[in-house]
Amino acid sequence: MADTNSTLEIALITGGTENVNVQPFASAGSFNGNYVRVIGTQTLSSNFAIAPTGTAQKNMRVYILWEATATLSGNSVVIFGTTIRDEIFETVSTDTKFVAECTYDGSSWKVITSVDASGIGFIGTTALADDAVTTDKIADLNVTTAKINDLGVTTGKLAASAVTTAKIADLNVTTGKINDLAVTTGKIDDLGVTTAKIADSNVTTAKIADANVTTAKIADGDVTNAKLEDNANRYTRDIRISFLTAGEIGVLNFIMGEDCEIEQVSGTVMQPFATDAGTVIFKNNAGTVMTGSQIDFGTGLVLGNQVTNTVTGNNSFTRGQKVTLELSKTTAGSGIANISLLIKKV
Repeated sequence: MADTNSTLEIALITGGTENVNVQPFASAGSFNGNYVRVIGTQTLSSNFAIAPTGTAQKNMRVYILWEATATLSGNSVVIFGTTIRDEIFETVSTDTKFVAECTYDGSSWKVITSVDASGIGFIGTTALADDAVTTDKIADLNVTTAKINDLGVTTGKLAASAVTTAKIADLNVTTGKINDLAVTTGKIDDLGVTTAKIADSNVTTAKIADANVTTAKIADGDVTNAKLEDNANRYTRDIRISFLTAGEIGVLNFIMGEDCEIEQVSGTVMQPFATDAGTVIFKNNAGTVMTGSQIDFGTGLVLGNQVTNTVTGNNSFTRGQKVTLELSKTTAGSGIANISLLIKKV
């Protein structure tokens, strides 16, 4: 007949400590075995611990058979001084069964945990060695965004043209799943990445290797100003102005062809201002002077001299708005200049 004292049964509680007397033959009728079953279902409000009491003998072993269901809620399960990995309860399953083999080495308890292999999904993230999951182990369409560690898919793991549209669930390739510069042209079938396969705003500059986005890889009209490097968004517009006659001195208006900002104005002397200075004032569509923009061509400037100013305010335009140049000079008859506007598309 089985010894009823050989197995101790403990009901899981929401927190606190349950003691196991490991001293052999502590008292008549007490627990004198080396197996402990933990049962029940609880959501922990604090750490739950199973602790040894009594005098242990060297090489003594106690087996904790965990059959309970525990929701940790940020707390831990501690068995004989060892914290059980949260992954067993959270990443794998709240009702995962395991055995904690506790051995006393003469000074402290050593705990080895063995998870029940018959449970579904008992292997958690930390149980997998790096690079252990190969292509032939993964069924088509079974690698979703949630299954890929950020930056875990590198160029070397993708066969050329192997990632086709059918293998990618819509919007499941996010920026965080692609290693910087890891997706090269050779890894993408021509036209295989369609708009529906890419989550909005998830392809960033850091995710694309230099010179690997070719014309065939970009849908028509999908490259906006915001996706271009700053210098690619800048250009200059040159305007030739003259102060030779009174009819040329006054207000000039020019239409802006796109949403933009004027960052800098520059004037180059094409013919010196012999008699007196010439002035150019720049205004936005509302007629407000652009801060820091005024250019004064003094009589001391010679052919080729340049005056450059950085514009710091009132310099934003939407498509179709005008920029105004107001020319003034006391005496007409001398002075020609080329005005360059440094424009940034926005």
